[in-house]
Amino acid sequence: MKQSKTKSYPYIFEKQEKKAPLPETLMLMPRELVEEFQAFIFDKKGKKIEIAALNPENKSLQHFVKERFKDNVKWFSAKKEDISFILKHYARDFKEDISRLISVCVGTN
Repeated sequence: MKQSKTKSYPYIFEKQEKKAPLPETLMLMPRELVEEFQAFIFDKKGKKIEIAALNPENKSLQHFVKERFKDNVKWFSAKKEDISFILKHYARDFKEDISRLISVCVGTN
């Protein structure tokens, strides 16, 4: 029987309390990318980052992280509610949100 090539990743909040990363850690990955990749950076120690993702094997996410942080990465799995929890800690740019909504509406007429 063939074994799956999927790697197992530890769950981010299995051994620690769910808490928001520091603001400077949040700034390492813009809100838009957190939404797109369903992933977030939750810790940085020197050059090493720890990142959690709904799908840590997402090729686009892997490429972005490798380009940005090289091999200084420890991967964790996350759940949808963890992504939502982290997104609540990002400041919203309402002007940007409104501009984006307007451009979508204008483009559909």
